Amino acid sequence: MNGFLLRVFVVGLCVTLAGSLVLLTLGVLAHEDGVRTVRVPRQSLIAAHADGADYLDAYETPLVRNRFRNLEDVIVAAFQKGYEISRSETEVVYHGRSCGVAFHVSYKLSSASDPAGLTMTTIVRYESIAGRVYFAFVRPAHRKLVPFLLGRMGKARGNTPPSVAYTPTTRLGRMDPSRALPRRVATRRA
Repeated sequence: MNGFLLRVFVVGLCVTLAGSLVLLTLGVLAHEDGVRTVRVPRQSLIAAHADGADYLDAYETPLVRNRFRNLEDVIVAAFQKGYEISRSETEVVYHGRSCGVAFHVSYKLSSASDPAGLTMTTIVRYESIAGRVYFAFVRPAHRKLVPFLLGRMGKARGNTPPSVAYTPTTRLGRMDPSRALPRRVATRRA
């Protein structure tokens, strides 16, 4: 039995060290891409949800020229979504729930700077003790993974995100049929 516990401990330690190394690498890569931590934008839709938050962060990345034509392109390329609850010309805000936490995520385009930038803001509220425990484990990965993914989102080349033809977008929780894949019609060969 002691040998089994020792093996479990060693495997657990190896997995933890490997995970930590991956997160450290992602954090370094994100900051090499120009991603930086910023304050939650005051003139934004998500700022209304910041009061009483248990956790909040915001990251900004410079965009490759012509990366996004408009907010619709950002919505298609977004890697974290929920139900869309508000939208402006330059920002979209999503809301969702997961394992005892409620979250808001915002993507905001900024063309005032040169180069243009994209800011992603995350706001989390704990709904239970389970949510507090869950996010205690998720937070370190979130702090490294989100900047990495945001940096990749801002650096991708081309005008149209590669997922534009494959991912339907949501508007206030409903699928937008104009973004859905066309149906394939079976044809019979004679």
